[in-house]
Amino acid sequence: MIYVEFYTADSDSYIGWFQAYFGTTPDYYIYPCSATSLYFTTTPSLTQDDTWTITKTDAGLKIEVNGEEVLNYLFSSSGESQCVDAYNVEVAWIKFSSNEDTASDQYRQGTATATGQSRFCD
Repeated sequence: MIYVEFYTADSDSYIGWFQAYFGTTPDYYIYPCSATSLYFTTTPSLTQDDTWTITKTDAGLKIEVNGEEVLNYLFSSSGESQCVDAYNVEVAWIKFSSNEDTASDQYRQGTATATGQSRFCD
């Protein structure tokens, strides 16, 4: 499982998290946006050594696995009222939980793009 928490710079305020589970059909959960786990738009082709890119945009989270987009999640599509407000901030830093994340061996910080997207983990 991948487990990434998002924080703001303002007093290190906690925003939420992204989890990816690797069952028979991989699924994900975005807190506080989804009440239950959901399936990826495109099922990731998973191998032992995959590169996951998580990009937060103003509108949502874009997830790529080995360069292939598997999810373009729009915060406004969430049925949870607090989702848009929670992610309507700049993510200053992330944290991989050593207790929860069983899949990540390493990570590197990306860079902001010209369109204002912030690539904060891949």
